Amino acid sequence: MESERIVKVEVLLPEEAWDLFEEKVGGPVLDFSEIKPIAELIVKECELSTSINHHSRTSFKRGERCWRVEWRNALNELKYSYTEIDGMDDCVFSCLMFSYNRLRNDRIKDCFLYCALYPEDYKIHTEQLIENWVGEGWIDEMEYTERERDKGHTILRELIDSCMIKGHDSVDLAGRLDTVELHDLIWDLATNIARGNYRLTEISNSFFENMQGLRVVDLSKTWINSLPESFFALKNLRVLRLDSCQKLHKVPRLATSKHLRVLSLDYTLIQELPQGIQELVNLRKLRLNHTSRLNLFPAGTIPKLTLLEELEMVGSGWRWPSNTVRAAADIKEIVESTKITCLRLYFEDVNGFNNLVGSGKGLALKSFYIALGERDPIAFEESNPVWNLGCSKNVVVKSTGVAGGSHASNLLLPRNVRG
Repeated sequence: MESERIVKVEVLLPEEAWDLFEEKVGGPVLDFSEIKPIAELIVKECELSTSINHHSRTSFKRGERCWRVEWRNALNELKYSYTEIDGMDDCVFSCLMFSYNRLRNDRIKDCFLYCALYPEDYKIHTEQLIENWVGEGWIDEMEYTERERDKGHTILRELIDSCMIKGHDSVDLAGRLDTVELHDLIWDLATNIARGNYRLTEISNSFFENMQGLRVVDLSKTWINSLPESFFALKNLRVLRLDSCQKLHKVPRLATSKHLRVLSLDYTLIQELPQGIQELVNLRKLRLNHTSRLNLFPAGTIPKLTLLEELEMVGSGWRWPSNTVRAAADIKEIVESTKITCLRLYFEDVNGFNNLVGSGKGLALKSFYIALGERDPIAFEESNPVWNLGCSKNVVVKSTGVAGGSHASNLLLPRNVRG
């Protein structure tokens, strides 16, 4: 923290603790003679302002009267239903554990505990988090990913309101957060509850043999150069992330992963798409951002991926041509897709760009980042974080490197561009 002096956070005086609890619970509920003595004991158990905040917000709705048995049960849970975490005050832990136990259902608890898989103080991207929740089955698979996204952000808001996670200020027009984070104490709690989960340090060929029910595999930022043989037995896989695997040059055949919904290969060194990708009939999201060595997107791929909604290829070595060449896909496949609502693409020439815009496809897109003659999008992305929230509609044109000759001056722009 690099502070010049250490400040100890003292416990609140009894009257301060009561005032804070009364402020959070509110209303006349504390005036009932059968309730107030129990409430005073609850406040005594809490001591710290953090604990009172958690307890009051997760236990009782403001101004709403609860039955006496509910108050007594809350007191009993607070006093007796905890163990300990090394280095954490018992009172703090018991109150935080109480908040966890009061989460609405097991699915909400699982969604919270999943956050413990991320490092301490890590800003978790909500888009990836929600995709993983869907992959794990904690959010029901729906016809459109937008509905899954809305459900995920509703859960995030519930966890924020319960003080289990904290959100950051960046939100899109729909009120969706870009990143969330666990407070240090909450992260300690989550990792303690989920301490049966261990970090993966190396992969043997038999690693996945007894994991046929696995639905999410995230090996991002590892140094793997291949997937183990046992991986191909994962028939129930929904999400596969291999982002930033710098030694991964090729992804083997994925035809057995029929249920796969999200395939993310950002920042890998692949030169071609995985074999069998056309057989992934349930794929909704394909991410190939910054795959600088990708030199071919095979013709006929997108028509086979009939449920594909989001295609991202910013910074990819493959640029979409206006006409089919070398058995490669052209922009016509995207134009004719009825499901795609999110695009991040580079174009090789003005004609391909104009074919997309002129088709009216741009008007049907909920979000897009379309680049023409632009080879370094990183600076743009960093200065426009709103893209990552799924609400931006941007076109980037750079005069250098644009093919099209005399046609370059006839550039069409979508009417719904914003950013």
